[in-house]
Amino acid sequence: MRERGRERGSGDDRRDGRLPGREPLPGSPRLQGGGHDHAREQPRAHRPARDDARDDARDDARDDARDDARDDARDDARDLVRQPDRGLLEPLQAGLHGSPDAGANAGLARARDLASLLRALLWAEHGALADFLLALADFDRRAHWRDLGHSSLFSFLHRELGLAKGAAYLRLTAARLILRFPEVEPPIRDGRLCLSAVCELARVLEPGSVAEVLPRFFHCSKLEARAVAVEICPVELVAHREIVTRLAPALLPAPGAAL
Repeated sequence: MRERGRERGSGDDRRDGRLPGREPLPGSPRLQGGGHDHAREQPRAHRPARDDARDDARDDARDDARDDARDDARDDARDLVRQPDRGLLEPLQAGLHGSPDAGANAGLARARDLASLLRALLWAEHGALADFLLALADFDRRAHWRDLGHSSLFSFLHRELGLAKGAAYLRLTAARLILRFPEVEPPIRDGRLCLSAVCELARVLEPGSVAEVLPRFFHCSKLEARAVAVEICPVELVAHREIVTRLAPALLPAPGAAL
C-alpha cells in the first residue's frame, strides 16, 4: 500500500496536473501561470523593444506616405506645366460645372480631386517663380536689359514686362540674391521662403552665415521677416532734432506807394 501511494504521487502533484516522473499536463496551473516555468515565461525586458519597433515602423510609414504625396504633387505640377490644356481645363471644368445636387460621397470625392488640383497648381506656381528668378538672374548678369534700351533691370521689369513697381522690386531683389547665394533658390521653389521676405533676408545675409540665417526666414510673413532681420542686425537709432524757424513776413509796398 505504501508503494502504491508513492506511485500515485502526492496531492500537490495531482493538483498541479503532474504525474510522477512526467512533465505537467497541458492546461495545468503550472502552464497557465500558476507555477514557475521560467522557460515559458516571456522576458519583460523585450516588451519595450517591440513597442519601440512598432512605433518606429508607424512613424516610417507616415513619413513615407507624406513623401509620396509630395512627390506625386510635384509630378502633377510638372504635368500641368507641360500640358496645361489637358491637365488644367478638364479637371477645372469637371469640378466647377459638376452637379450641385450630388450625394455626400460624390461631393467628398470632388473636394479631394480639387484639393489635389490646388496642391499641384501651388507646386507649379512655386516652380515657375523659381525658374523665372533663375532666368532673370542670368538676364541681369549679362545686362541684356541694356541691350534692349532700358536704363536698368527695374525699368525692364516695369516697362517691358508690365509688372507693378512693388512686384518688380521684389523679383529684382530675389534674382540678385540668388545670383549671390544659390542656396536661396530651393526654399523659394518648394514654398518655404516667401517672396515678400526676400527683401529683409537680403539685408542680413552674408557669405559666412547662410546655413544659420536662411532657415530663420522660412514661412515668415513680411512683418515677421522684418523682426528677424532687426534681431540679427539691429538698426542704429539716429537722434533727430527738429528745428522750427520763424519766417519773416514778406515786405509789401506801402499803400499808395508808386511802383
